[in-house]
Amino acid sequence: MGPLSSSPSDDKLTLKDAGGNSAQGSRPSQQDQYTILLPKQISSKTDTTLLFLGVYDGHVTSDVAVHAKQHLHRLILESPDIETGNYEKAIEDAVQKEDKLLLDQFKAGNEVFGKSGSTFCVCLVNLTEGVLVVGNLGDSHVLLAEHLPNGWEVKRITKAHKPGSEAEKERIKEAGGVVNRELGSPRIGALNMSRALGDLQYKAPLINAEEPFSLEQEIAGFNPDKEQGNLLSNRPSVSRIELNEDGKYIVILTTDGVTDEMTDRRILDRVVAHWNYGTRAEGVAGKITTEATASPMSDNATCPLNIKMPSVPNLIPQSDLDGAKPQTTAPNCPVTSKRPPATSTATSIPNPGIARANAAISIDNPNGDAEYIAKYGDYTPLQQHVLFWDRDHDGQIYPTDTYNGFRDLGFNILFSFLAVLIINLNFSYPTRLAHSVIPDLWFRVYVDSIYKAKHGSDSGTYDPEGRFVPQHFENMFAKYDRDEDGALSLGELFEMMHGQRCAADPFGWGAAFFEWGTTWLLIQRDGRVYKEDLRGVYDGSIFWKIREERKKGGWKQGYGVGGDGFDLAKKLANGLTSQPELPWALQRKTSESAPVMTKQNKGSLDHQAGAPQVHNSHPPNLTSNLQLLPPGFKAGAQNNTMGENETGENTQKDRNKKWEMAFTARMRQIVPGLFLGNVEASYKREMLQENHINAIVSLTDARWVWWNTITREAGVPEHRHKWVQCADSSTQDLLAHMSDICDFIDQMASPALSSLHSLPVECKHEMNDERCDAASEAILIHCDLGISRSPTIIIAYLMRKLNMQQADVLHFVQSKQKVKPSTNFTRQLQVWDEVGFQVWENEDRTVPKPAYKAFLEHRAILLRKRGLTGNEPLAPQSL
Repeated sequence: MGPLSSSPSDDKLTLKDAGGNSAQGSRPSQQDQYTILLPKQISSKTDTTLLFLGVYDGHVTSDVAVHAKQHLHRLILESPDIETGNYEKAIEDAVQKEDKLLLDQFKAGNEVFGKSGSTFCVCLVNLTEGVLVVGNLGDSHVLLAEHLPNGWEVKRITKAHKPGSEAEKERIKEAGGVVNRELGSPRIGALNMSRALGDLQYKAPLINAEEPFSLEQEIAGFNPDKEQGNLLSNRPSVSRIELNEDGKYIVILTTDGVTDEMTDRRILDRVVAHWNYGTRAEGVAGKITTEATASPMSDNATCPLNIKMPSVPNLIPQSDLDGAKPQTTAPNCPVTSKRPPATSTATSIPNPGIARANAAISIDNPNGDAEYIAKYGDYTPLQQHVLFWDRDHDGQIYPTDTYNGFRDLGFNILFSFLAVLIINLNFSYPTRLAHSVIPDLWFRVYVDSIYKAKHGSDSGTYDPEGRFVPQHFENMFAKYDRDEDGALSLGELFEMMHGQRCAADPFGWGAAFFEWGTTWLLIQRDGRVYKEDLRGVYDGSIFWKIREERKKGGWKQGYGVGGDGFDLAKKLANGLTSQPELPWALQRKTSESAPVMTKQNKGSLDHQAGAPQVHNSHPPNLTSNLQLLPPGFKAGAQNNTMGENETGENTQKDRNKKWEMAFTARMRQIVPGLFLGNVEASYKREMLQENHINAIVSLTDARWVWWNTITREAGVPEHRHKWVQCADSSTQDLLAHMSDICDFIDQMASPALSSLHSLPVECKHEMNDERCDAASEAILIHCDLGISRSPTIIIAYLMRKLNMQQADVLHFVQSKQKVKPSTNFTRQLQVWDEVGFQVWENEDRTVPKPAYKAFLEHRAILLRKRGLTGNEPLAPQSL
């Protein structure tokens, strides 16, 4: 947003800055949203100055979060309660209106609002009167930091709404719901929060429908025999706080992707440190979300924040600046006293940062390593960098010192000798010049004058005297950390080396290559060099750490080149990895080289009415709406998919079994060359290979984004994978396209399946067993759980291929695997039998046969019960 005016006004508080940032983390899509409305963007009917901030953390899809971002602030600010100052009621009423809008959209055909939802937190600030009002649903939070005499203090001023709390459990029970713990944490259905926007399947009127809307709804306690209330509440928690006129405050809004990774105190410390370095609010928020999403399994993370101070011009107290000035002289490097850097800028520049420092510091670690500095603070950071190799602490690094140091770090004999040749041969004479013009016969490197060995193609992080330049260190990541994850990939390191080359310094090119190549081999994690590790390289502290960790066998980073500690060859020999590991950057580029398809018009009426859809770059038509997967589509699935609409008693044992089915990869051969499985099996590469799967039919509901991640590798060629987007609902129509699916299976069929003329008498072996009539090639048909949709297709295919009746084939398939097609799909199989495996009277597929027409009329009745017209088209208009 940029800094705001700090000129005095009649307001009690002045907004100094506001900004936000969202990071995707490891999730395949970004489902977080945020809103910041500055005072000039809010038209108020009163004389008050208002500020609005909001965070929306979507789940399943981003649809509800996007809708809330577009409407919730308007509903709040347009409330008549804003004029009277009753901000709490304005927020409460706006949330109810937002859910009503979502329900209207659901009735209009956008069934996505039935299964997806969003937590949120909003903050409304009256700067004129110094009033802060917050409201939230779920686990999105507002942190309020205040500057007190003893420093900054932070507290969380919102309430978490979790199914595990006693109050929420009691409310859910009174509403007729069930809190389950199948996944380890208390949940309502699949949700680990007890209050949210959207998720209409857990709220009235959907919770009181005649048939369950989804498996999640069943697990949450769906009971058609009694009237139920909102299992998931939309009643927000609100609170009001009076702010002092002379106070200093920071307001931070976060999604759980931030607060699950960082404590409130750590968040505040990071915000204050970045702010004191002169980083604006938007940049500060970016640093927070980057840190929160650094772990491999990180969630989306969003962090809007604003800084409010008294109505005086000072942006940062001078005392804060004074406390951020490390020493710039080093007793063991006299030149630092002879050449002092400029230190008077603090009196003329509001926040100049630190031009030079005698410690390796960064925005993330503004004080450096206190213990290390206390031990080696008499040396410049460049001297600290090489002290590890000064084995006897005599200020001279002999070739044997260099060799032994690299061996201690885990490098092999050959590489360690190479390091001696490069370092001692090239750096001995430049450092010797401070003592004599005569070259050193022992090729020693002198620690006190190591600054003379600097070359012209480095990053500039060391100044000419060997001090540390934080700005240049930060610049490396600002310029070359393209994905802003706080780390540099191998490709980004090469890009940085290229950008720093000095044309007149060819030696420096090679020296930089050796330096950065060695650094990457030593400290990389997931193919990246992380910022804090690199800071430890600059002051040498990480070298001591590596040596100690290697003695205990605890150093797991780096690749090494054949040393005795962490080399790749030993990893391979010990079976820690089955194939050479690629740098993360190369893996990411390999995945991103294929185009990523996006969903357009996700809320189309025809899809929500239950027509199957296909991930396709062109709008399909009635005669050909099941297309092969487009280029770049990856075979696989998410690992928390739910969606099979089974029937049966809603007991704890049943729910446990359903969760197990959803999260355990399962696959079984029904007939030679034809397997039935669940979504987990579709991306288990080893399982696919063991069972000779070379074609896949996927029947899932809007889960394709999980297959487009770098952790999911294509199990079959793209042209041999057909994905049919369909839900297991009472209005889903598979009949219109069943012939197309069966034709695809015939096209991909192995010789064993093609030659099948009758059902095998006995073939009950599961995967990985010795199978009778095992096919050299096979097709996998799967849905989410492998219980309803995929068995329906297998039964329909075998009925057509073998000209058998539905009851006989169903009995056979059930003898192989416990399956239970839903009532809707069982009826469709009966129709499939009645129409002779072709539901259309004509080739144009415009005239349905009588039995199919009767099914469509019944479907229309169900659609009208949901507020639709009943005339929704069978095929999608666009996707």
